[in-house]
Amino acid sequence: MTRHNETFLTNAGWDEAAILVYRTATEQQPTDTTLADSLFLIGSPLYEKMFDALHLSATSKLTLLIHQLEATIDQHQFLQLTGPYRIDPELPPHALFFSKLRRSVQLAFPTAEGLGTSPLGRKLHLFRSYIDLHNMTYIRTHYDGKTDYEKLQHYLIAFKLTCDYTTGANFHNRAATGFRFPANMKLQIPQKNTAPRPYNNARMAEFIVEIATGRFVSEWNCYTRLANGHYQSDPTAYELTNCRDIANTASFNYGVSHGQNHDVSKNDQSHQWLDVQHPADPLLRKQATRLWKSEGDFNKTGNYADLVKRGPRDVSAWHTIPVAQQDDMYQAFVAFCRNKRRNKGFHRFYRQLPHSQKRRTLTLVLYVISICLLLLILWLFSQLISL
Repeated sequence: MTRHNETFLTNAGWDEAAILVYRTATEQQPTDTTLADSLFLIGSPLYEKMFDALHLSATSKLTLLIHQLEATIDQHQFLQLTGPYRIDPELPPHALFFSKLRRSVQLAFPTAEGLGTSPLGRKLHLFRSYIDLHNMTYIRTHYDGKTDYEKLQHYLIAFKLTCDYTTGANFHNRAATGFRFPANMKLQIPQKNTAPRPYNNARMAEFIVEIATGRFVSEWNCYTRLANGHYQSDPTAYELTNCRDIANTASFNYGVSHGQNHDVSKNDQSHQWLDVQHPADPLLRKQATRLWKSEGDFNKTGNYADLVKRGPRDVSAWHTIPVAQQDDMYQAFVAFCRNKRRNKGFHRFYRQLPHSQKRRTLTLVLYVISICLLLLILWLFSQLISL
């Protein structure tokens, strides 16, 4: 490695330990022309090794990453990334590097003040949106399927992962003209931690999916990109009535959410401190969430109950309800949840309906008939053999 390259790495913020990793890689693979390029891909194998080798505090590591991204907050409080670095497009949403980034944030901001009001904290909060963009793009470009939801299912199968549906999706089902019923479901991946200690990737990546269509709900569906590579962040350039996806967008989790899981201590408030009580959003999203309002929970003062708590079976059950009956059916579902004092998803309610009972009875009858026919065929076959 030339002195020029070492000077470049030093100026990029890498310390001697990280530079040694790069030097060793180039000496071991002198003909690999992709090493220099992978240096600019955040989370790539080379970048991750260099990031791990840094003899820096968690705060300094995060400062380095933000510096390399050349992240700036514009006059509309929107984060613009102008540097040559970008997230490695081959990095899956559950990748170990994201767990390392998550842990660095937890170590750097360990108190109830969360990300606070510091420039670094504000930028890290807004950077969550870019991780969401990366994760959504990864699923859309790496897997086949008729819908985003189908592609997401194929990703889960490919990596043998499960996802969590149990964390509340109130803030992702905002309505502008009065709440009717949830249009969207929330998925967090993976459901359980699959990362080695001391890291934890449980419920780290988040996706909001429209139940009726299976498409991803994301602020990035709305933003327009300018000729200079920046995103249009001026609220006056958008019609707020068309900004439902901005109001209901997904958000990568630096903390570990609870939901209906029992793998997190009740005293663990990292999700509340780092993701819920976060620094200011961009002005556009602030205005969108003023128009698009969330509904309170059914067991408190509101009328909100997630339709999907157990995944595809809840989705399938809701899809059987005719559009004209959905409002009444949802109100019956909320009453059911209040009576049970809990919400186990729409399928749990659906299966106790009279028509559902008839369907189960019919299924059982058909099953018995099929068994009888099979036995009859076997008996006839045995008689033919005996002749």
